[in-house]
Amino acid sequence: MSHKERRNHRQRVIIFPSSGAEIKWNILSGIHILRDHGLRNWNDRMVLLDSYTGNVAIISLTRLHPSVDAAKASAIGQVFDPNALVDVGNYKLTRCKFYLTKGGSPTGIGNARLYAKTGIYGFNGTPTGSPLAISDGIDVSNLPSGWNEFLFTGNQQYVLQAGVKYAIGFFNPESGTINDSNYIRSYLDATSPTHAGNLWDWENGNWAYGSVYDLLFEVHADPPATVVTTEYKVTFGE
Repeated sequence: MSHKERRNHRQRVIIFPSSGAEIKWNILSGIHILRDHGLRNWNDRMVLLDSYTGNVAIISLTRLHPSVDAAKASAIGQVFDPNALVDVGNYKLTRCKFYLTKGGSPTGIGNARLYAKTGIYGFNGTPTGSPLAISDGIDVSNLPSGWNEFLFTGNQQYVLQAGVKYAIGFFNPESGTINDSNYIRSYLDATSPTHAGNLWDWENGNWAYGSVYDLLFEVHADPPATVVTTEYKVTFGE
């Protein structure tokens, strides 16, 4: 880190400007002005956009994705509103969480995916089109029991739009060992769900919806980058 230093017989002051700072010295008046025009992305201010926890039931994902078997799911998710807790505008999707466990010894790489939504929100909403974003993969053979976090990195950090609802979910591996004995369990509320959206899954070669179920999930995003100007004034002794 670079710095500027000025001395006199009364005091010693060292200024450590951040990257992109503009530094000006006035030798005659002994006044130092620092203007910081740094670009801040506020990664330490990641925002929870939407989530749900409730009574627990379990659905088992027993097929490699995409499943073509009736009543045998290979993906599961929730239609959600990124504006549920904050006013979203140009927020970047960074991570999501699902409550998962494994049964038997499944293998392969699973991930989370974000889609546009079709259908009526809270009733028959399902994904549509191609994925808007795909998370980094995780090895399901090492899947811990509980909340599992999926990271969206690089160009997969999709910019969420204000006033738009989306579908997000967990997807089983496309190759590996997934069957009736080796599978992923996903947790949901089938007793008294209260989330405004609805659950969906992929089975029998199609999207399906569950209007009376809600998935246990979280969605997080980073606020848009902000340019901050900060001015400091330091007066040196005579």
